[in-house]
Amino acid sequence: MPNHEENIISYIDNCDHTDNDKAIFIDLLLTLYIYCHEGFHNQLLKTLKQLFRTEIWENIDGHERNTLGKHVRHLVKLGGLPLTDTGEKNGRNHRLYIINK
Repeated sequence: MPNHEENIISYIDNCDHTDNDKAIFIDLLLTLYIYCHEGFHNQLLKTLKQLFRTEIWENIDGHERNTLGKHVRHLVKLGGLPLTDTGEKNGRNHRLYIINK
């Protein structure tokens, strides 16, 4: 089983961001990883916004949300997050994910 935390940190460290941005994205992605393992979720399809608690999502500005979405897509492809991209989108054109058990 891959070490998701190490994959997340390694991936972000290799991205072209300032140290402050790297810290923000690492924190956000680790929060997402923890949520996926809390066990309080169901197998419904979820958008990225639904995967974060409301208060966290509201503190992410628009540009960071777009960048975060790109990071999530790449990490899902690399196996760095316990999510599956269904390839589907909702009515607002947001990608839908399923949390892996």
